[in-house]
Amino acid sequence: MKQLNQNPNVGELRRINSRTKIFEKQEELRQYKEQLDVLNEKANTMFEHMKQINKLVNKKIMDIESAVTKSEAIFVEEINTLIKNKTELSKIERKTFVHKGT
Repeated sequence: MKQLNQNPNVGELRRINSRTKIFEKQEELRQYKEQLDVLNEKANTMFEHMKQINKLVNKKIMDIESAVTKSEAIFVEEINTLIKNKTELSKIERKTFVHKGT
């Protein structure tokens, strides 16, 4: 009969051990959650930095495209001026040739 009296103590010890294990697991999970929160914050910060970098890159691309467009317009204008001057020069040369030939 004395052994029956000891069983409740063993059962109590098992419950305490079980509670201790549960508490340890909860503490372990809490630590994992804290680590995940830290990692998540770092990831969010990196994402924000990447968005800022993307904005800067897009602005630079737009600046370059604008500069290229302006350069193309200047180039076309210069070519048109050269063509116009060549045409005028050809007219002058024909007039000069006609006058010398006469």
